[in-house]
Amino acid sequence: MIEDVGPVGTSGRRFYRLREPIWYGDPVEYERPEAILEPATPDDLKRRDPPEHQPPSPYDLLQNEHE
Repeated sequence: MIEDVGPVGTSGRRFYRLREPIWYGDPVEYERPEAILEPATPDDLKRRDPPEHQPPSPYDLLQNEHE
């Protein structure tokens, strides 16, 4: 989460701005209402790759199959 946007609109729903790193490009940012978000668990965090780890390129995987 990078920003608490606060209550929005006539209903006053609270929104948050999120940033998600993507290994092949710039991070993606989007906003989501509080009602659909849930906190990450320790298990969720264990399954995530560290930001500096990039999965292999699909092209590299195909090339290795043909060697």
